[in-house]
Amino acid sequence: MSKLKDKLKFMKTDLKVWNRSIFGCLESNKKSIVAEIEELDGKDDNDTLAGDGNIRRMELFSQMGLVDKKIDSIYR
Repeated sequence: MSKLKDKLKFMKTDLKVWNRSIFGCLESNKKSIVAEIEELDGKDDNDTLAGDGNIRRMELFSQMGLVDKKIDSIYR
């Protein structure tokens, strides 16, 4: 029984490392994406946003959609 307990303990540690490397901290990722989108929106309001900024904003919205899907799948 102690061997099983030890194996489960090691597996728990490995799963935590795997979770951080694959998913990371989804809520903080989402907050940073939203903050960058808001920054780009502020530049757009001041007419200082170039064409690359619009492309970056579209990429951020795509990333936010993926993060939202991951969060939803975790809650399910």
